[in-house]
Amino acid sequence: KIETDNPPPPENPDILVDPTLINFGTLNADGDTVTETVTITNGGTDTLDIDSIQLDIASSAFTVSSLVGNDSLEPDESATFTVTYDPETYETNSNSVSILSNDYETPTVPVTLIGDGSAPVISVEPETFDFESVLIGCEETLDVTITNIGDVELVIDQIDYFVTYPADFSIED
Repeated sequence: KIETDNPPPPENPDILVDPTLINFGTLNADGDTVTETVTITNGGTDTLDIDSIQLDIASSAFTVSSLVGNDSLEPDESATFTVTYDPETYETNSNSVSILSNDYETPTVPVTLIGDGSAPVISVEPETFDFESVLIGCEETLDVTITNIGDVELVIDQIDYFVTYPADFSIED
């Protein structure tokens, strides 16, 4: 019987990210925000170096914080960062955070981000109108339709209009 010495397995970093999907749900765009924490752990046997954490698409709806902890993690060591969702209007947002490291098997780990903004959205038809020439003493009317195409109640407190003289315009219900 021949005995051979098997060398120990090579030491490698192993990036573990939790969570890899964040669904922020529906938030009112009028000031609601949610912040979620992402944890990066080194599940390997060698030092894990985190090279960068960045959004795949520049976005004002999602922001990513700096890493809290070291960017070099020893085995079983962890660090965290946060992602904040702040929708601007009635919209659906999606993006990803890419985490780049020296993990040889998985050098890039994406964290998928999903969220919906909730807000009133005003639609005015027609947006513009030119009465052209209206003879003195004649009257021409225009129906203007205001619609809420968002998903939150639209409250109209006041309607202002501006004209050049002669100001023979009026607004009726």
